Amino acid sequence: MVIIRGTRKFLDRVGSPSDPDTASTTLLGDWFATVLFWRPQVALFVNATTLLPVFMPLAPAATLLDRFPDTLAGILRAHGIADRIIDPEIGETAEQHLAKTNNRSVVGVMNELVHLADWRRDEMTVPDDLMWLSLELAQTPCSPLYDRHTSPDRELAATIAEQDRVDSCSGRPHSLSSLRPVGAITRPHVCDHVATPGSPTPTDDPAPVTTIGARTPTAGSWDGSSAREPAQWSRL
Repeated sequence: MVIIRGTRKFLDRVGSPSDPDTASTTLLGDWFATVLFWRPQVALFVNATTLLPVFMPLAPAATLLDRFPDTLAGILRAHGIADRIIDPEIGETAEQHLAKTNNRSVVGVMNELVHLADWRRDEMTVPDDLMWLSLELAQTPCSPLYDRHTSPDRELAATIAEQDRVDSCSGRPHSLSSLRPVGAITRPHVCDHVATPGSPTPTDDPAPVTTIGARTPTAGSWDGSSAREPAQWSRL
């Protein structure tokens, strides 16, 4: 079972929240979702654990949740995740419960991904190639991941590798027991980059990139953004 936490505009189009008391039983945990008012309209799902983005057509909205598992499976395969991980994940994702958003950090990243998607849309070689857009924006450095693995694609790989280690030691099937969403106090993921004197960090990267959506001391608030340089990556 997976909980999909939608913005108001998402829930208005897809369904009413049930606010379940139980937690997601999938490996990746909750997903957050919103709507992009393109023509045609697009739904954006963002994973609470890894910040992985998944773009897909919104219409028909009545079947969006039914289509989400297959779309997610395609995205995970494109990221190189093995079928032995994907199959049970998709099996549990087939049962969904809608709820309201509950994590300002994830919502802030999701809003900035919407802005980046608007900007990167013109780069699509195939019109409305949402798979390409999902994979491209998964490489975006996100400030909530700076103390972990920096970008959603790397966080996804680290999450799968970590759970593999846990399961191989315990002999139990995949579970969410050792994982926490972005913004949680406990951060079990161990970053594979150990800072040493003089080594670059996400804030002193010499590449000419623009920092977008840096966190302020107030939880869930984000400062503004400046014009993006023609660099390969932007930062959230």
